[in-house]
Amino acid sequence: MKFTKKQSGFTLVEIAIVLVVIGLLLGCILKGQQLINSARVRNLADQNSGVQAAYYGFIDRFRNLPGDMDCDQAVANVGAAVSAAGCSTDDVGGDANGRIDDILEIGAVWAHLSAAGFLNGSFDGLDVDDAVFTAVTYKTGVSGGGIPPNAFQGPIMLAHSNDYVTGLTRETVVRLSYSFGGNIPVPILRDLDQKLDDGVA
Repeated sequence: MKFTKKQSGFTLVEIAIVLVVIGLLLGCILKGQQLINSARVRNLADQNSGVQAAYYGFIDRFRNLPGDMDCDQAVANVGAAVSAAGCSTDDVGGDANGRIDDILEIGAVWAHLSAAGFLNGSFDGLDVDDAVFTAVTYKTGVSGGGIPPNAFQGPIMLAHSNDYVTGLTRETVVRLSYSFGGNIPVPILRDLDQKLDDGVA
């Protein structure tokens, strides 16, 4: 008498159930990632609005641009939170020319807005121990607490820039610009552009 070995395996129904479960899990993971990305986009947009409100609030109260205000005037008007010790090196003040146009003034923006109470947190703008304050030290200002970071720990920036072009002759124009900072993934920037602008890069 021959005994035949019964082969065991998965039925089509079992395989279909496994595939449905895998599909549901992948759908939940992708939906969760989409929700996280949406929250990050909203965070970046809200931060932009907050900085904009702080900037105009500062101008309304002090009749000067944050960062561009002369250091002695900032110490006198904004308060003790702006250190007079920084005036000797222009660390916390500008040249009062009506523009935020150099790296020291860009750093001082955050010291002025923070000291005046327009921003949450305490930012000194830069590390006053730096002999030369450059774009590189500005970027490292996030880790030192001098510069407010974006949701991806990149330094945000508010400054006048001549990167704008206008008209058919493509002349450069100096305008106030806000940089959302570095480290932001491209898909997040695309979603941010669609939320705040026309979606055209």
